[in-house]
Amino acid sequence: MGGIFLSYRRGDGDVAVLLYAWLAEKFGRSQVFWDREDIKAGTEFAAEISDRLSSCNALIALIGRRWTPSEWVRREIALAFRRKIIVLPILTSDISSLPQKGLTRGIRKLATIQHLETRDLRFRDQLIDILQAVVLPRRDSNPQSHAQTQRFQDLMHRQVNNLQSRALELLKLGQPERAIVELQEGFEFIMALLEFSPGDLELEVQLGYLYKNLAQSFPDTRHRNRYARLSMSVFERFQDSPDVNVRASALNGLGNIFLILDKPSKAAEYIRRALAIAPDYGYAWNDLFAAQAALAERGKLDLEEMREALKQMKRYWADDVLKALYIKDCVRTLRSWERGARKGLPKNITTRR
Repeated sequence: MGGIFLSYRRGDGDVAVLLYAWLAEKFGRSQVFWDREDIKAGTEFAAEISDRLSSCNALIALIGRRWTPSEWVRREIALAFRRKIIVLPILTSDISSLPQKGLTRGIRKLATIQHLETRDLRFRDQLIDILQAVVLPRRDSNPQSHAQTQRFQDLMHRQVNNLQSRALELLKLGQPERAIVELQEGFEFIMALLEFSPGDLELEVQLGYLYKNLAQSFPDTRHRNRYARLSMSVFERFQDSPDVNVRASALNGLGNIFLILDKPSKAAEYIRRALAIAPDYGYAWNDLFAAQAALAERGKLDLEEMREALKQMKRYWADDVLKALYIKDCVRTLRSWERGARKGLPKNITTRR
């Protein structure tokens, strides 16, 4: 049975990579076709697309905000209709209805097909259920030696980690534009890695943190909410993972998202759950301090937990550059609240020692 053709605009690549990860994990990467790069100049477009679609039984049309399909996307969808394979319109969380602009004659049928929405909590299960009827899961074979592939993946993982850390450093230094550049490069690395190892849980969690960092980097609400939702969709999937490290990362990631969404009480709840299973998680101690600082601004100061978080940050945070930047800030913040506490405590301030 055939595979899945993922059709999307480059502007929706951030959603496409997450969708690819889910599909490749379930059905095998050889069963999912997507163009990470533009088709090269001189390539006969029709022949290229026809060849790729000939082995597919389903096409997913990913549709985001201000969707106006390119010539390539229109031809992909039109050819899928002509071949009478399943076409699934999927609307990203930015929109709730199919844009009519760009629905030329060959693809007008899209407007008559029941679509799925990524904002629906049942979306992933619904998509898999539909595709399982026409796509047979297949185990991928890797012609490269396992050791060679593993070395490549480890190298790429480290590079993604470095880019994420650099982005956080730039955010702390007040340079969000440069942080976005680093994160976009990290996104390209993750896209490449997913082709080698779909189903890599740690890699998908990394993708969740990349979305989270992008949410922090953009000043406008639309981009911030878009990436916060994408990040949450990753972390929610792994918050009950049997892998302790993955589960702790996912729980802490959810805490981060609630902090971005200005819900510090909820943020602290999830971060504490992460620390309960991974008490040496330096980043999580920093995030707990941030949640407590946000609560303090609302008159709910817990000096004991702030002091404990700062103590454990100093003990466990391994990244020396970020450690120096963040701890300096945290010390200053804690001292400020301690001075305020000595001057006169409101009833809802906690000073346990």
